[in-house]
Amino acid sequence: EIPLRLVGSEMCIRDSCFCPLYEREHCPGNPEYINSKGRVIKSCMHCTFPHEAENYDIIMQFLKKKAETEK
Repeated sequence: EIPLRLVGSEMCIRDSCFCPLYEREHCPGNPEYINSKGRVIKSCMHCTFPHEAENYDIIMQFLKKKAETEK
């Protein structure tokens, strides 16, 4: 059994989140770019965008477009 910590959109499990916008180069959230082991990686640790109910439609539009381009 995996304990859940629900935050807003219920995407968090065990203090880890999957953001459906992570792959976007220019996402509407507020990611930070950090150096880790010689690589620059996108960190969304402090971003609350996917957890705010008013952003649901934006996320769904992105996912719909992504699904259409992957057909």
